[in-house]
Amino acid sequence: MKPNPKNPATNGSRDWRRLNAFARSFLAFIDLLDESPHADQEVEWSGPWEVRFAATARTWGVARLQAEEPEEDPRSPNGSPLEFDTRERALLAAAILPIHGRDPLFVEQERAGPGVDLAAQRPDGTFGVVGWSRHSDPDLFRALHVVEGLTRSPRSLALVLEAAGPGGIRATGLYLARRLAARVRENLGQTTNG
Repeated sequence: MKPNPKNPATNGSRDWRRLNAFARSFLAFIDLLDESPHADQEVEWSGPWEVRFAATARTWGVARLQAEEPEEDPRSPNGSPLEFDTRERALLAAAILPIHGRDPLFVEQERAGPGVDLAAQRPDGTFGVVGWSRHSDPDLFRALHVVEGLTRSPRSLALVLEAAGPGGIRATGLYLARRLAARVRENLGQTTNG
């Protein structure tokens, strides 16, 4: 890639740190939406994790990014605790590592009728009922835990998008813009009608 004097990502300036993958008009647009209640929670919890290539083994490793040199695993060509055959799989692992091993964000609770209540962890650590399921499904609740954890970590969401590749990012952008436009129209209708 040739350096472009107008592009802060390639012109050698430090202005690239202020870049955002989303257009300013899109960022202004989403300011019209309500913020997620978990947006600023547990920022430290999100890592950071890095993905690095081991040329000798032709694998991608995932390791915690540290100020000093990480303790290396002698069994790993990368010195990483996890190794993958593709960069995309390593990115997905880096995205979920901040969530893995944490107390569950969702649990099932018995209810007075058929099925189970689905309870979610509140910011104070207690659980409150947020849904209901006809059947007990621990795998579903673990999957919800992972997805909820991703929503609390912008870094993890970015890693998932990066793993999806340019086509996945473009398609996500189109889908997201359509969904958010519908929400904004709905919110504006509620404001003008209510």
